[in-house]
Amino acid sequence: MHVRDLRDCSGPWKGFWIQDLIRGHMRLTLQFSGSDVNGRGNDAKGEFQVSGIFSDVNGGVLFTTTYQTHAVEYVGTWDGTFIYGKWTLHDEQFTEIGEFEIWPEKEEEMAGVGTATISESLGMPSY
Repeated sequence: MHVRDLRDCSGPWKGFWIQDLIRGHMRLTLQFSGSDVNGRGNDAKGEFQVSGIFSDVNGGVLFTTTYQTHAVEYVGTWDGTFIYGKWTLHDEQFTEIGEFEIWPEKEEEMAGVGTATISESLGMPSY
């Protein structure tokens, strides 16, 4: 199966992260170039910058969202429709881990796609 190239998906993205039982929505603007991903976004925690890398070989995507007060590391997989995986927040006193899912906004328009992968597995409603 041929997976769509992330370089064709630069632009507005949206999605969510899950922390304990809280589902936080986020909006991003991402630029995929070479093997780099950069951009910016915002969520309930505030505005953030995005920087990271991705692989054409295995669909792996690694990026960091950097807020004014902290940074969150994301490790995910691009399946041609979504980037989904785990996020990690390291602090001096603790580490938190949760799940996330993001997708290009145009994906919803083209296919009527909503959130599915993580939402369904957790029995949560899609938005």
